[in-house]
This record gives sequence, structure tokens and C-alpha cells, in this order.
Amino acid sequence: MTIPHLHELHKVVDDLTRRKQYALAFALCEVYRHVFDDGYLHHHYLTLPWRMGDLDKTVALMREAIEQNRWISTWYMQQFGTFAEFMEEPSFQAVLREIRKAEQAYWQSELARPITTVPNNEVAPFPLLIALHGNGLNARHSAENWSAATEYGWLTTHPVAPNIIGYHQHWWNEMAHSEQTVLTHLAAIQEQFTIDNKGIVLAGFSSGGQVALHMALTGETGAHGFLLVGAGGQHFSKPESYWRSLMANAPAGLRGVMWYSAYDMERSGEDVSRLLRLFDEHEIAVQFVELNIAGHGFSADFGEQLQLGLTFVTGSA
Repeated sequence: MTIPHLHELHKVVDDLTRRKQYALAFALCEVYRHVFDDGYLHHHYLTLPWRMGDLDKTVALMREAIEQNRWISTWYMQQFGTFAEFMEEPSFQAVLREIRKAEQAYWQSELARPITTVPNNEVAPFPLLIALHGNGLNARHSAENWSAATEYGWLTTHPVAPNIIGYHQHWWNEMAHSEQTVLTHLAAIQEQFTIDNKGIVLAGFSSGGQVALHMALTGETGAHGFLLVGAGGQHFSKPESYWRSLMANAPAGLRGVMWYSAYDMERSGEDVSRLLRLFDEHEIAVQFVELNIAGHGFSADFGEQLQLGLTFVTGSA
């Protein structure tokens, strides 16, 4: 069997789901979820039986997911109407009770905590990189991919989004709620460590990138730069007037770097191109860098790329 690239499989499952070919989409997820440990495929594996109207199959898979710590959260169900037709069914309500218990246990666990990494052999005050994970991900994923910053002397902190869509899968949703989460975390970091306020940079992957960009432009964290990897989402597609207003009032000297793969540009290229034009219009210095990867993620040489990015946004290039 020829194994497709994961991002190609995502596109096929998404297309089949849009065309309501649910049985075929489910069959693909059922086969390839054993090949890829992937949240997207697992989510569709759990939700496609609901789309097919199969209550018994849905309940069985959800119970299995609870046992495996791969459940879908009640917040996600309420937010997006998932399983709406099953909500009053006694068997599904029993599943919901089990999920609520699992959610409570998760929020009390270490997995739900932010991660902060202190550089070795460095003395305060520290430059600070605030890195925001993508939707459906977590602080651990963020810490792994931005870890090189600590090697370069940066105190690196990874807040967690205030919502969860499943076990260890956090989600940035409303911008105001996201902003408050980051600001509250930043205040705690500033109490714990001595920070070089001239060396604060916001970073983010995927949907975390759009939160990082918004907050860099508002200036509320005091960040002097932003670093975005594959950034996109519902806020990126907001009207041009929305971003123009933010850029018009952006902090003086703000700089940024935006890394995108060909796959990212296929999905969000129009929004990214529009933002780059607006950056030029408002004289905000931004570098665009193409990532040499097949899908949506970080390149193998991202540690080196990050060093160059930090040098650029801090103005030490």
C-alpha cells in the first residue's frame, strides 16, 4: 500500500466530507488513523458516524475514545453543534457525563499547564519569547518546536489556549478571550522573572500565529517583534479595514518574520499576500520566508531559521 502524505490525506477527507461522502471518508480515517497519530483523522473518525446518523456507532467510538484519552470536549460540541441530533439520547447523555469527568481530571493535570524554559548560563534580565501553539495542539508541541530560542539565551514561555476541543488539544477562539489569557500569563511571568522589556517577541504557529500578530499590532504586551509559522485562521480573513486600523496604530519599529510552506500558501495565500501589502503600506518591516516542507508545520532547519528571525525582529541584523 502506498502511504499518502498526511496533508494530502487531510485534503481528501475534507473534500469527501464536504461532498457528504461520509462512508468513504470514514473508511479512509479508519485505515490511516493506525498509520498516523493525527488529531484531524481521529476527530473525523469519531464524528463521521454522527453525520451518517449512526447513534450506536457514535456511542461505541466515543466510549472507546474516553478509555484512550482521545475524547472530544463538551465545549467543542456546544461551540460547533457537533452531535446535536444525539444530545437528548440517553446513551449519548451517559457518554457526556463520562466526558465531563475526564475534562475535570484533565484541567487538574500538568498537561493543562503552560511551559516556561529558562536559558542556561544566562543572567537576568532575560529577553522573552511568548510562543502560542496552534489550534488542536498544546504547550508541549509549542515548546518542542521553539526550543532553539532557549539555546540562544531567550526565556521562552508557552501559554495554553483557554478552551479545549479534546484531550491535550487546546483552542484559541474569541480574540478578546485569547488576549486576556496571554496577558494574564505574561503578568505571571513578569512577576517570576526579570524581563528585558526591550526584548519581548510574540510568536505563534497556525491559529496561534493570528493571535500573536493581533497582539503584536495592538502593542499590549510591549512586544517589539513577531514570528509567525503557517499563521492563518478566521481572523486572517477579516476585512482589510480591520487589519489596516491595527497597523495604523502599531508600535513604532515593530518588525516581523512570516514562514509559510507551499501548502500553507495554497490554503491562506490570498490573506497572507494582502497582509504583506498592508505591511509595506504602513512601513512595517516584515520578512517572508518559504518553508521547505510538504505540509503544515516546522522545517527540520527551523532552529537556524529562528535564530535569523530573532536577529531580524530585534534589529540586531
